[in-house]
Amino acid sequence: MRKLFRFKYEPCNKTCYAYCEVLMTELRKMSQDDREILVSNMVKAHNQLCDNPDYSFGVDVDEDNEVFVSHFRTPKTTDLYSSKHFPDCVREVCGVVLATDIPKTNGECTFGDNGAEDLGREILKYCTDIGYAEVLKKHCECKN
Repeated sequence: MRKLFRFKYEPCNKTCYAYCEVLMTELRKMSQDDREILVSNMVKAHNQLCDNPDYSFGVDVDEDNEVFVSHFRTPKTTDLYSSKHFPDCVREVCGVVLATDIPKTNGECTFGDNGAEDLGREILKYCTDIGYAEVLKKHCECKN
């Protein structure tokens, strides 16, 4: 299994967002409009749990079986979802996150409501700006 992305607040990093370059590969397969809609949905779900370390969600890929597996972790459960299609897996887990009443907490996520970075723009830039992607690819956790 390889992580595509995870939204989980980590106070030491001041961010909720971690990703693998495979995420961008999957997003690049989509039309620009569909990609923008899906990323917007991911960002809305991030905003729902931003800064709360008790909640997280993400998507992994099982490359051997060609299936995407997503998770949504709460203090009481970890729910798993799967699909052969990346966008479907993302939409499903984001829908569950958005439908959940998650307590707001104060934090300093770089991509949060008070953050300095626009998470959606950051992800979309990585999908379209090859030079930018090459720099970030060097830091991809799945390469380690």
